[in-house]
Amino acid sequence: NPQEFWHRWHISLSTWLRDYLYISMGGNRKGRLRTWLHLFLTMLLGGLWHGAAWNFLFWGAYHGIWLIAHRLFMVRAPEPGATSSAVVRAIKLAGTFHLVALGWVLFRINTINDFPILLNNLITPAFSNADWILHISFFAWPLLAIHTVQERSNDLLVVKKQPAMIRLAVYMLLLAFILLCGRVESYEFIYAQF
Repeated sequence: NPQEFWHRWHISLSTWLRDYLYISMGGNRKGRLRTWLHLFLTMLLGGLWHGAAWNFLFWGAYHGIWLIAHRLFMVRAPEPGATSSAVVRAIKLAGTFHLVALGWVLFRINTINDFPILLNNLITPAFSNADWILHISFFAWPLLAIHTVQERSNDLLVVKKQPAMIRLAVYMLLLAFILLCGRVESYEFIYAQF
C-alpha cells in the first residue's frame, strides 16, 4: 500500500517529510479532513522539493491523493497474527507496483503533454500481443521463480543458503538474462540532473 511504500522508499526523505512537514502541520491530530489535507500538502511540497516544475507538482499531488484514497478505502486492519492469502498479497503488491510506476512517469516527463504519449508507449507493446506475452514470460521467469521460492520459504536469503553450485547456477542465469535484456547505455542518474 502507499503508506508502506513511503515507509520503505527513500527512508531519509520520507522521515524528513513526516517529521518536518506532516507532523509540524498537525499530522493526524486534528480530525480526518485535516489529516487528509496535511497528507496532500506534505506530498505536494515533497514534489516541489524535487524541483520547481509542473511534473514534480503533479507527482506530489498524485502521491498525496493516493495516500488519501488509501486511508479512505483502507480495509480494516486484520487481527494481530492474521495473514492474507498469497493471492491477496500478490494483488496488493502488483497494484502498488503499478501505481508507483505510474507516478514515476509523472516524475520523469518534461512537459505534461508528454504524459499521455509515455503512458501510451507503456501500454501499447512494440510487437504483437502474443509476442509481447511470450517475451515478458521468457525474460521474467527467473525472477518470478526466485521470488516464489523466497515467499514459500519465508526467507529472502534462501538462494544464498544453497550449496555453492546451485548459487553459481542461479547467479549465472540471472547474469545471462541481464546481459541479454539489459540496457548497456550509460544514463545519468535522474537526481544528477537537478
